Amino acid sequence: MNNTPLKFVGKYQIIKQISRTPQALTFLSKSPITNAPAVIKLYPNKLAQTQGFMKQFLSEMSHIKELEHPNILPINHYELTDKFPSIDMPYMAGGNLEKRIQANTNLVHFKDAINQIFPALIYAHRQGMIHGNIKPTNILFDQKGNSYLSDFQLRCVVQHHEATNDSLWMSPEQIHSGKTSQASDVYSLGMVIFAWITGQMPPYWDSPVSEHDYEPLSLKRYISNVSVGMDEVIRQATEYHPSERYASMKSFSQAFFDALRTDKFFLGMVSSVKSDVTEFSGDSKLDDMSYSGGGGGGGKPYRRSLLEYLTIFTLGGPIASLFSMMGYVPLLIIAVIFLIGVIIVGGGILAVWISEIIP
Repeated sequence: MNNTPLKFVGKYQIIKQISRTPQALTFLSKSPITNAPAVIKLYPNKLAQTQGFMKQFLSEMSHIKELEHPNILPINHYELTDKFPSIDMPYMAGGNLEKRIQANTNLVHFKDAINQIFPALIYAHRQGMIHGNIKPTNILFDQKGNSYLSDFQLRCVVQHHEATNDSLWMSPEQIHSGKTSQASDVYSLGMVIFAWITGQMPPYWDSPVSEHDYEPLSLKRYISNVSVGMDEVIRQATEYHPSERYASMKSFSQAFFDALRTDKFFLGMVSSVKSDVTEFSGDSKLDDMSYSGGGGGGGKPYRRSLLEYLTIFTLGGPIASLFSMMGYVPLLIIAVIFLIGVIIVGGGILAVWISEIIP
């Protein structure tokens, strides 16, 4: 690609360049029909001149475009435009996860967002699609806070480029041999969740490490009050050998939400999708994949109430978790009824005792 500023890609008017990598240029543009913002990704024109590239490009894009899930960013259109292979996607005004990590707002709506990413990946795997490119810049948010998985890896593009700094999110086998599988997606998502929770880049960001030097990630090294269970989940997801990781994204999801449900570190993050953890632990949503997104909210970080702090301090994690999932009003009613019952029973016992000691 040359450095001449583009004003149009096909009929789309270019507003500004969003990013530039060896693999592609990405632009914010304006739709010629609706004037709505759209994202255009252009691939180098030299790829179009490579034997067999266009056939492979069109084949891969047709499979990706067939994916229909509420939390997978759809492909509006793809074609050979102005001699550049191009993709047209919706514009997500909420930015991406990398920006949230940099702004230290990574835990805003965390439970809602991760509760949407896991089903999207499970769905894709069941359709025979490996993402191969899971990283913070490919987890996008709309204005309501809903999360979307974008930019599935195109092998026809990757095979013509060496690995870049994006390798820090890739599994060792993907870096060394280019092999992708469900296990490589498990590894990448484990790395992303590590950064999502800690706000820190993975320790191997500068270069791929050998098996001898490799150590699975530990959340507790960065956040001491994260549970041992959650620490073990991320550790297993990021093991060096694929056979030592979770066998599928579904099993990773189940282990993650089982740990999340009782982890005191996450108790304050009441999800606007209030049944997010119980739905996954019950597995019904994983089986029928009927989860339709939702959640997000207004973008303000969650603040624990005084009642929640008192609950956590006096009753401990399990009861506080119950408060988070059921809501405080039903439990307050139960508590009042229980208190009235105690008063009535206690009053009766006291009356009997008084009648026995006073003739």
